[in-house]
Amino acid sequence: MCTVTWVRRPDGYDFLCNRDERVTRLPATGPEVRELRGLRYVAPADGDFGGTWISVNELGVTLCLLNAYGDETPEPPEGWTSRGLLLADLADSEDAQDARRRILDRDLTVFRPFVLVVCTPHRTPTQVRWTGRSLEFDGAVQPPIVSSGGDEGAAREARREQLEGLLRTARRPNLALLEGFHRSHEPERGALSVCVHAAEARTVSLSVVSVRDAMIAFRYEAGSPCERAAPEEVAIARIP
Repeated sequence: MCTVTWVRRPDGYDFLCNRDERVTRLPATGPEVRELRGLRYVAPADGDFGGTWISVNELGVTLCLLNAYGDETPEPPEGWTSRGLLLADLADSEDAQDARRRILDRDLTVFRPFVLVVCTPHRTPTQVRWTGRSLEFDGAVQPPIVSSGGDEGAAREARREQLEGLLRTARRPNLALLEGFHRSHEPERGALSVCVHAAEARTVSLSVVSVRDAMIAFRYEAGSPCERAAPEEVAIARIP
């Protein structure tokens, strides 16, 4: 469960992700610089399985994985593989085409359904959806991208209407506007609001990735975004 938005800039982009999880999940650890096949990237780590839901590498490629609720398929004999481990193995992708090619080479039947958003400098983000039976590709998606284990349709509609209303009153999209959106409780504090507060699940973190010409910054706030916890920040140089 997540809500994802982004805004493009002449020198890069800002990418935001609220992570919503069951209250029974272990806490994640904050972002760290890691290396995969010779390429550095920044990502937090899931507390249960060690994978991740969001990463950005030194090429300026951000990957973000959301749970999806697609076709019902039999559980593999050895059990499901954490979807976060798939993203961690794709963190060194050079661009959206590279990530797509590598996903096509994988046996995805070991993963529950997911949506993978790929954001790169100077291009519209793309989306890969695994339904549990088939892959679907969308070459140009618009925010917000929403995942919800409850009434996903209602959550998606409420958050889209809210964001569209904010954008109508703003001179132009910007990071401050999107941060306000990710901390908000419209139409009320609960399961449909962007900052989720429900009995079985809640928003557990806000990640803000800022990609610029020479630098990449990852800012991470653990806990409910509305509480504005002290952020953890990691920065790496960007490879042109």
